[in-house]
Amino acid sequence: MTERKRSRVEEGRDIVSSIMKGLRQEGMLIDRLIRLQGHDDYTVTHSLNVCILVVALAARIGLPENRVREAGLAAMLHDIGKEATPSDILTKPGRLEMDEFDMMKRHPVAGAKLLRRIDCGTELPMIVAFEHHIKYDRTGYPKIRTRVPLHVVSHMTQIADVYDALRSHRPYRPSIELERTLSIMKEGRGTEFEPRLFDAFVEILT
Repeated sequence: MTERKRSRVEEGRDIVSSIMKGLRQEGMLIDRLIRLQGHDDYTVTHSLNVCILVVALAARIGLPENRVREAGLAAMLHDIGKEATPSDILTKPGRLEMDEFDMMKRHPVAGAKLLRRIDCGTELPMIVAFEHHIKYDRTGYPKIRTRVPLHVVSHMTQIADVYDALRSHRPYRPSIELERTLSIMKEGRGTEFEPRLFDAFVEILT
């Protein structure tokens, strides 16, 4: 392994270690993740994947190390509100009914409310939990009236969230291969996804 590759691996390990330290500092977060894993194992695996992708993207665009760690922690906790979503909806092997989807759409607000009560050392996890399903063009959910820009980490998490969901095997469809996934996502560049961040994300993968 070259010195450059070794330093990148060590840096990645340090970032993951810092994220896990942040989780341990507030024992309730670990308890919540364990509870969520028992509720829906996929969501925790998905959250880990999104965390890794967001950390890579944050480093790629040159965020300082402390902000990369915060971004990773926020990405790890972005779906924590799904613990309030019935597991039969989360694991349903088919298209959700309208009322089921309405219930699913509550998880960003539920997650933000939960994280607001927990000292994460930063408000970023609460912000990202609330914003990660709001698209670049302000569609998505929950609906917001303010024109205040979304947080950059919310944009990054949204991109990574969609990517991992498409790449993962789900009860209602098989995983989608990389080239097809990127082709699908490119249709949302500039509308669903912040264009410069999306381009940087694609560069990481290709």
